[in-house]
Amino acid sequence: MQIECISLTAGTCSAIERTVFTSGRWRMVYFPATVLLLNHPVHGYGLIDTGYSQHFFDASQRLPYRAYRWATPVQFRPEQSVRVQLQQLGIQPNAIRWIILTHLHADHVGGLLDFPDAVIYVTEQAVSATLSLTGASAVKQAVLPALFPDDFLARVKRLQFHGAASVPSSLTPMSRALDLFQDQSVWIVPLPGHAPGQLGVYFRDQQARQVFAIGDACWTQAELTQQLQPTVISKRIIHDVTAYRATQAHLRLLIEKNPDIVLLPTHCTKSHDIYQRA
Repeated sequence: MQIECISLTAGTCSAIERTVFTSGRWRMVYFPATVLLLNHPVHGYGLIDTGYSQHFFDASQRLPYRAYRWATPVQFRPEQSVRVQLQQLGIQPNAIRWIILTHLHADHVGGLLDFPDAVIYVTEQAVSATLSLTGASAVKQAVLPALFPDDFLARVKRLQFHGAASVPSSLTPMSRALDLFQDQSVWIVPLPGHAPGQLGVYFRDQQARQVFAIGDACWTQAELTQQLQPTVISKRIIHDVTAYRATQAHLRLLIEKNPDIVLLPTHCTKSHDIYQRA
């Protein structure tokens, strides 16, 4: 089953490259907060993550949450919100029926409040590790509690990998996956390391290409292909460095075994260019 895919950029954050990767240069680099709009033949419109929105700035207005903004400066214009971009495509917010969150960092859930009718898919581990965080503890984990709707827990479908289906052969060496809609169209794959319960999403696009949206399993394609190493500073926002490296090793093997697969890290401009709307 093929799924129409469009990539939307909902703001960017910036950093000095040398503070992100050990081999980086002393220059400013920009990481887009990309969101995938999917149109499933049966289940309609859905999103993978939600990027930044004005809600992000409202949620980080005061200390200690404002420290998040200081640590990762954000560049955002109101017309970059996913809600506005969808309306430009003739899609109203209530047409979004489902949202898959790769993890619960603020740059991935920043637009969640704009879609009050969507079912939310996220891993049980992500919910358990995140929803109780407040204050400085939340900021340290890149979480802004005010970005979660009041009815979040009522709308969320907590994904667990106990008894997960067999992984499609095209996804090995990944060892576990969930068939989200029980029709083999969308597969949810655990990608541990960057954040508690991080997941990836595998599907076939409108041209029958294999697509694997991998969240922040790496920040850019170059991190995999050139084996770039995170600095001491960037390791501070990695939940489990050992698992992070293991996930990247599996992704390198996946690319080697299946070179036709399209890997989409959330913050890699080059990866998402093929799905940018006209």
